[in-house]
Amino acid sequence: MWITPDVNIPNGLLEAHRENRLVVFAGAGVSVDQPSGLPLFERLAHCIGEQTGHVPSEIQLKNPDRFLGDLSEHTDVHRLASNIIGKDSSSPNALHHAILRLTTAGDGNPRIVTTNYDLHLSTAADLEEIRLQRFDGPALPMGNDFSGIVHLHGSLDQDPRRLVLTDKDFGRAYLTDAWAAQFLHRMFRQYTVLFVGYSHSDMVMEYLARGLPRGTERYALTRDDEVSKWRRLEIHPIAYPVAAGEQHTALNEVVIEWAERADSGLLSQRQRISDLVNGPPPEDPVRADYLEEALATEHTAAFFTEFARGEAWLAWAETQHSFKALATDTQSALSLVLARWFVTNFVMLESETHRALRTVQILGGRIGRVLWSEIALGLFRSKEVRPSTFKAWVALLLEADHDNQSGLLFYLLNSCKWPGDRATALLLLGISRHRTLRWLQPFQLLETSRASGNTKSGLW
Repeated sequence: MWITPDVNIPNGLLEAHRENRLVVFAGAGVSVDQPSGLPLFERLAHCIGEQTGHVPSEIQLKNPDRFLGDLSEHTDVHRLASNIIGKDSSSPNALHHAILRLTTAGDGNPRIVTTNYDLHLSTAADLEEIRLQRFDGPALPMGNDFSGIVHLHGSLDQDPRRLVLTDKDFGRAYLTDAWAAQFLHRMFRQYTVLFVGYSHSDMVMEYLARGLPRGTERYALTRDDEVSKWRRLEIHPIAYPVAAGEQHTALNEVVIEWAERADSGLLSQRQRISDLVNGPPPEDPVRADYLEEALATEHTAAFFTEFARGEAWLAWAETQHSFKALATDTQSALSLVLARWFVTNFVMLESETHRALRTVQILGGRIGRVLWSEIALGLFRSKEVRPSTFKAWVALLLEADHDNQSGLLFYLLNSCKWPGDRATALLLLGISRHRTLRWLQPFQLLETSRASGNTKSGLW
């Protein structure tokens, strides 16, 4: 789905979010923009070096964890890091709030994992009166069953010595004690993961990559010039454009827009869908994808069927996966919503019924169980269907031959009128020879009724 004109969110990620299987994995890039203003890991190492009179070289900054490990032999680097990250002037930014809105949209359990030490996500939750449990490494929950905010590398609320900062700290977390690696392995096996605020070149990603089991669903919102690098880690990149001097502006726009869509109430969604279907199907990919997403769930599809009318919207619906499912035996509340819209506004309208017949051809000539029942019920209930239309649709129903629904054919037979529906009645009577004894019994009753002179209703 196109969230913005430049960013397309894969359907698999959208489904994971709808089904409460999404974990947002937040990196240092989330806390860079103001009013947070916190440094990335390499910059943090540089600041610690400056404060101790050991400014790191470019070569040393390629391995900032090792640099900090060497420095920790004679300096309390953990406390210095805590002071830098915990500065009083830093507070949650728009991206923190957007991540919270995205993960708390719907009725599911929000799941956020972060390698950041700052508490801005928790503070943002408090500001929005969202109650979330927090876990600070190494005291972590089971990776395959948790909710809330997990600080994988510790947080400012702990003794600074618990922060995963140096090469020795990372070694214990991912190799010897391996509590971080064990959490990640279970988490990736259970959930779909979206990385936000990371660069492929981040030192932290080198450690995280060791906990990425094969064959799991993981995505990363990333700069458009880093796409190929993420694929090497078997992480699906979702690219956003980066303008000169604007490192995270597009990232913020994507998460904020997605959060707004996910968090919008049913009334606002109904109004937006109404506005979109008031004209022809949109060519703009952002609006078109919004409608495609709406047609994927029962409640929002009901808004579409409430307002969408005319051949142009039927042609658009024919291209959608959820509508194509009407040709299969898939039975769901969503299929019922779409089937009733199709029958009411096209099959049963004389001005549209020929177009509806062409729709069945487009769907491969098949009528699934849900659509079959709705067409049969529509024909039975209608008092104004022309004999030629009635016959055409009955012929299609007979061709579909859903045996366990054949009782509805009896009702159609009983609603036939003489002589206009003579041909249709003969079709229905002919098919009865091949039905079960249960099917035949109603005809025997009708014959008995006819012999007694009772011909007041129906065909007889």
